[in-house]
Amino acid sequence: MMLNLRLAKKKMEKEEGMNHLWIELTHTNNLTENAILRIHLPKGLYRGLNLNGNFETETGEIKLVSRDKDVFIEFYTQSRIDCDEALINVELCYQSSHLNWKGIKEDITVRFVDEEDVDDEHIDHQVIERVMKLEINSSSKAGSDSELLVIRPRTYQTRDSEYAYLEKDYRINY
Repeated sequence: MMLNLRLAKKKMEKEEGMNHLWIELTHTNNLTENAILRIHLPKGLYRGLNLNGNFETETGEIKLVSRDKDVFIEFYTQSRIDCDEALINVELCYQSSHLNWKGIKEDITVRFVDEEDVDDEHIDHQVIERVMKLEINSSSKAGSDSELLVIRPRTYQTRDSEYAYLEKDYRINY
């Protein structure tokens, strides 16, 4: 198994910047099971949940299944970053078909510049297209799920007790 890391923007804004990381998983042999992806961001960078919708633990580990081929992460700065570049570390731990645990680590460098120094020539359009496609697919799935949502009305049964006559007289059924 191999990791291929790509950033949507090679240069990111130092203040209120946002970027996307595409983590491609290349299966070189049999399918893997029990794969865990860990992403270590430098100080000052934060991330949301993965855009693929994979399960994440409280510690931020992303659980992968054998059919996953890539993971997309959106990360951002909340305040101004003072450094010019930093490393994002991605670690993949997986259990091979022989039940042996293996690990792979890859780093990618993100450069921080002032907002006016960000230019279009350092943008990876393929990453942006994949993120857009992922967002369109997730929104269409959400739309189809909402059409299948059925809320059944609650039914009440009157009980036989000494206060049953009050329940019959004062119950309001919606």
